[in-house]
Amino acid sequence: GQHVVSAHLVLDTPLAGEDREHEGVATIAARTLDEGTRAHPGEEFAELLETEGAGFGIEVSLSGLQAVLDVPASHLERAFELFSEAVTQPEISDADVARHVQIRLAQIEQAYANSAQLASMVFRESVFDPASRASRMSGGEADSVARVDGAAARRFHAEQVGPAGASLVLAGDFGGGDPPELA
Repeated sequence: GQHVVSAHLVLDTPLAGEDREHEGVATIAARTLDEGTRAHPGEEFAELLETEGAGFGIEVSLSGLQAVLDVPASHLERAFELFSEAVTQPEISDADVARHVQIRLAQIEQAYANSAQLASMVFRESVFDPASRASRMSGGEADSVARVDGAAARRFHAEQVGPAGASLVLAGDFGGGDPPELA
């Protein structure tokens, strides 16, 4: 009997917009969006989302970044404020970035140890022109990810994440509420 609303914010931030020296910065910056905002740093932000029963997720692909919010309709207004805050005013702390860089480096190491993932990487390198962003892992290669720091992640967010070219898709039972007004 719980009505859930889903919001998908699709941002026009293709991975081709990453600086070649810092490829993977989009993934690292995106992974920190729900780890604190300027108004609600650190765990306080996660606790507020949890209080609203909201789930927050991020997807990064060659074509762009997508922030996703799923929340009970009865908590939509407050959760939507937090969703907006996460995308527009993230904290992106040096410590969070460093932790996510280490996680990503471990994922890369694991990918090279897995034959199916290794085959996928070799296939990509073979099919796409080496100058194309599509020829490399979407989350960045070890050498470029290792160069990502808090300043690079904050710079990427400031330069690439914004309303230009963005689309907001809302779905669910709004209980008579006005989705365009909410947006």
